[in-house]
Amino acid sequence: MLVPEAIDALNTAEIFAEGLATQTERAAARVRAFHVGWAGEQFRHRRGPAKACVTAALARQAHAAAIRASQLSHNIGVLSKTDWGNGAVEMTPLGPKIVDWSSGKLEQSTLQTQMIRDIFGNPFASVSINPSALSSAVVGLARTIYDQRAFDQMPVLAELLAKTGSVDADVLEHCRDTGPHVRGCWVLDLILGKE
Repeated sequence: MLVPEAIDALNTAEIFAEGLATQTERAAARVRAFHVGWAGEQFRHRRGPAKACVTAALARQAHAAAIRASQLSHNIGVLSKTDWGNGAVEMTPLGPKIVDWSSGKLEQSTLQTQMIRDIFGNPFASVSINPSALSSAVVGLARTIYDQRAFDQMPVLAELLAKTGSVDADVLEHCRDTGPHVRGCWVLDLILGKE
Protein backbone atom coordinates (compact mmCIF):
# COMPACT_ATOMS: atom_id res chain seq x y z
CA MET A 1 0.00 0.00 0.00
CA LEU A 2 2.84 2.44 0.73
CA VAL A 3 4.53 4.14 -2.19
CA PRO A 4 8.36 4.26 -2.22
CA GLU A 5 8.42 7.88 -1.02
CA ALA A 6 6.34 6.88 2.02
CA ILE A 7 8.65 3.97 2.82
CA ASP A 8 11.61 6.35 2.48
CA ALA A 9 9.86 8.78 4.83
CA LEU A 10 9.29 6.10 7.47
CA ASN A 11 12.92 5.00 7.21
CA THR A 12 13.95 8.63 7.71
CA ALA A 13 11.64 8.87 10.74
CA GLU A 14 13.36 5.82 12.27
CA ILE A 15 16.88 7.11 11.76
CA PHE A 16 15.83 10.60 12.91
CA ALA A 17 14.50 9.06 16.15
CA GLU A 18 17.90 7.37 16.58
CA GLY A 19 19.65 10.72 16.12
CA LEU A 20 21.18 9.70 12.79
CA ALA A 21 19.29 12.09 10.48
CA THR A 22 19.29 15.87 10.49
CA GLN A 23 16.30 18.19 10.80
CA THR A 24 16.80 19.08 7.14
CA GLU A 25 16.62 15.42 6.05
CA ARG A 26 13.51 14.90 8.21
CA ALA A 27 11.79 17.96 6.75
CA ALA A 28 12.65 16.97 3.16
CA ALA A 29 11.29 13.44 3.64
CA ARG A 30 8.09 14.87 5.15
CA VAL A 31 7.56 17.17 2.15
CA ARG A 32 8.19 14.30 -0.33
CA ALA A 33 5.72 12.01 1.49
CA PHE A 34 3.09 14.73 1.73
CA HIS A 35 3.20 15.75 -1.93
CA VAL A 36 3.56 12.36 -3.62
CA GLY A 37 0.54 10.73 -5.29
CA TRP A 38 -0.45 7.48 -3.57
CA ALA A 39 -1.34 4.90 -6.23
CA GLY A 40 -3.76 2.02 -6.01
CA GLU A 41 -7.48 2.51 -6.44
CA GLN A 42 -8.25 -0.45 -4.15
CA PHE A 43 -6.65 1.50 -1.29
CA ARG A 44 -8.45 4.78 -2.05
CA HIS A 45 -10.30 4.78 1.29
CA ARG A 46 -7.05 4.33 3.25
CA ARG A 47 -4.84 6.84 1.44
CA GLY A 48 -5.76 9.87 3.55
CA PRO A 49 -5.10 8.26 6.96
CA ALA A 50 -1.96 6.52 5.68
CA LYS A 51 -0.51 9.72 4.24
CA ALA A 52 -1.33 11.65 7.41
CA CYS A 53 0.22 8.88 9.53
CA VAL A 54 3.48 8.88 7.53
CA THR A 55 3.85 12.66 7.65
CA ALA A 56 3.01 12.66 11.39
CA ALA A 57 5.82 10.14 11.94
CA LEU A 58 8.21 12.87 10.77
CA ALA A 59 7.20 15.43 13.39
CA ARG A 60 10.04 17.47 14.87
CA GLN A 61 9.91 15.78 18.31
CA ALA A 62 9.94 11.97 18.49
CA HIS A 63 7.29 11.82 21.23
CA ALA A 64 4.93 14.03 19.20
CA ALA A 65 5.51 11.82 16.16
CA ALA A 66 4.73 8.65 18.12
CA ILE A 67 1.54 10.03 19.67
CA ARG A 68 0.13 11.54 16.47
CA ALA A 69 1.03 8.53 14.28
CA SER A 70 -0.57 6.23 16.87
CA GLN A 71 -3.80 8.25 16.82
CA LEU A 72 -3.97 8.34 13.03
CA SER A 73 -3.14 4.65 12.59
CA HIS A 74 -6.39 3.69 14.32
CA ASN A 75 -8.25 4.63 11.15
CA ILE A 76 -5.88 2.65 8.93
CA GLY A 77 -6.25 -0.43 11.11
CA VAL A 78 -10.02 -0.13 11.18
CA LEU A 79 -10.23 0.36 7.42
CA SER A 80 -7.86 -2.59 6.82
CA LYS A 81 -10.00 -5.04 8.80
CA THR A 82 -11.63 -7.70 6.63
CA ASP A 83 -13.42 -9.97 9.13
CA TRP A 84 -16.11 -7.65 10.46
CA GLY A 85 -18.72 -9.21 12.73
CA ASN A 86 -22.46 -9.35 12.03
CA GLY A 87 -24.05 -5.93 12.06
CA ALA A 88 -20.73 -4.04 11.75
CA VAL A 89 -21.15 -3.43 8.01
CA GLU A 90 -24.27 -2.58 6.04
CA MET A 91 -24.63 -2.62 2.28
CA THR A 92 -25.50 0.64 0.57
CA PRO A 93 -25.99 1.46 -3.13
CA LEU A 94 -22.35 2.67 -3.09
CA GLY A 95 -21.02 -0.52 -1.46
CA PRO A 96 -20.28 -1.62 2.12
CA LYS A 97 -20.40 0.99 4.88
CA ILE A 98 -18.90 0.44 8.34
CA VAL A 99 -21.53 1.24 10.97
CA ASP A 100 -19.82 -0.23 14.06
CA TRP A 101 -16.13 0.61 14.32
CA SER A 102 -15.64 -0.79 17.83
CA SER A 103 -14.10 -4.17 16.94
CA GLY A 104 -11.66 -2.63 14.47
CA LYS A 105 -10.59 -0.01 17.00
CA LEU A 106 -10.16 -2.69 19.68
CA GLU A 107 -8.03 -4.76 17.30
CA GLN A 108 -5.84 -1.73 16.49
CA SER A 109 -5.52 -0.78 20.18
CA THR A 110 -4.43 -4.33 21.01
CA LEU A 111 -1.78 -4.24 18.29
CA GLN A 112 -0.47 -0.88 19.51
CA THR A 113 -0.34 -2.15 23.10
CA GLN A 114 1.71 -5.17 21.98
CA MET A 115 4.09 -2.87 20.10
CA ILE A 116 4.54 -0.63 23.16
CA ARG A 117 5.42 -3.73 25.21
CA ASP A 118 7.90 -4.78 22.53
CA ILE A 119 9.62 -1.41 22.68
CA PHE A 120 9.58 -0.76 26.44
CA GLY A 121 9.31 -4.21 28.01
CA ASN A 122 8.23 -4.39 31.64
CA PRO A 123 8.84 -0.96 33.21
CA PHE A 124 8.75 -2.53 36.69
CA ALA A 125 11.56 -5.02 36.08
CA SER A 126 15.12 -4.05 35.30
CA VAL A 127 16.73 -6.52 32.92
CA SER A 128 20.33 -6.65 31.77
CA ILE A 129 22.36 -9.03 29.66
CA ASN A 130 25.58 -10.52 30.98
CA PRO A 131 28.38 -9.34 28.67
CA SER A 132 29.57 -12.95 28.38
CA ALA A 133 26.35 -13.74 26.49
CA LEU A 134 27.13 -11.17 23.81
CA SER A 135 29.13 -13.35 21.46
CA SER A 136 29.83 -12.19 17.92
CA ALA A 137 27.11 -14.60 16.70
CA VAL A 138 24.50 -13.11 19.07
CA VAL A 139 25.38 -9.50 18.26
CA GLY A 140 25.61 -10.27 14.53
CA LEU A 141 22.20 -11.93 14.46
CA ALA A 142 20.67 -9.08 16.49
CA ARG A 143 22.17 -6.56 14.04
CA THR A 144 20.78 -8.53 11.06
CA ILE A 145 17.31 -8.73 12.64
CA TYR A 146 17.37 -5.00 13.35
CA ASP A 147 18.75 -3.85 9.99
CA GLN A 148 16.70 -6.19 7.80
CA ARG A 149 13.57 -6.25 10.00
CA ALA A 150 13.93 -10.04 10.07
CA PHE A 151 11.85 -10.41 13.23
CA ASP A 152 10.99 -14.00 12.33
CA GLN A 153 14.57 -14.75 13.47
CA MET A 154 13.88 -13.75 17.09
CA PRO A 155 13.40 -17.40 18.21
CA VAL A 156 16.80 -18.23 16.69
CA LEU A 157 18.28 -15.39 18.74
CA ALA A 158 16.63 -16.88 21.83
CA GLU A 159 18.31 -20.23 21.20
CA LEU A 160 21.73 -18.61 20.74
CA LEU A 161 21.26 -16.69 23.99
CA ALA A 162 19.98 -19.78 25.83
CA LYS A 163 23.16 -21.69 24.94
CA THR A 164 25.21 -19.20 26.96
CA GLY A 165 23.29 -20.11 30.11
CA SER A 166 23.65 -16.61 31.50
CA VAL A 167 20.58 -14.82 30.15
CA ASP A 168 17.54 -13.64 32.08
CA ALA A 169 14.39 -15.71 31.48
CA ASP A 170 12.47 -12.54 30.52
CA VAL A 171 14.86 -11.96 27.62
CA LEU A 172 14.41 -15.50 26.32
CA GLU A 173 10.64 -15.37 26.76
CA HIS A 174 10.43 -12.10 24.83
CA CYS A 175 12.55 -13.46 21.95
CA ARG A 176 10.38 -16.58 21.72
CA ASP A 177 7.15 -14.55 21.78
CA THR A 178 5.40 -14.55 18.41
CA GLY A 179 5.26 -10.79 18.43
CA PRO A 180 4.76 -8.43 16.96
CA HIS A 181 8.38 -7.31 17.10
CA VAL A 182 9.47 -3.96 15.67
CA ARG A 183 12.56 -1.82 15.38
CA GLY A 184 13.18 -0.52 18.86
CA CYS A 185 12.49 -3.93 20.44
CA TRP A 186 13.93 -3.66 23.96
CA VAL A 187 15.91 -6.91 23.67
CA LEU A 188 17.55 -5.90 20.40
CA ASP A 189 18.32 -2.46 21.82
CA LEU A 190 19.85 -4.09 24.91
CA ILE A 191 22.07 -6.39 22.83
CA LEU A 192 23.08 -3.64 20.40
CA GLY A 193 23.74 -1.07 23.12
CA LYS A 194 20.99 1.29 21.92
CA GLU A 195 19.39 1.82 25.34
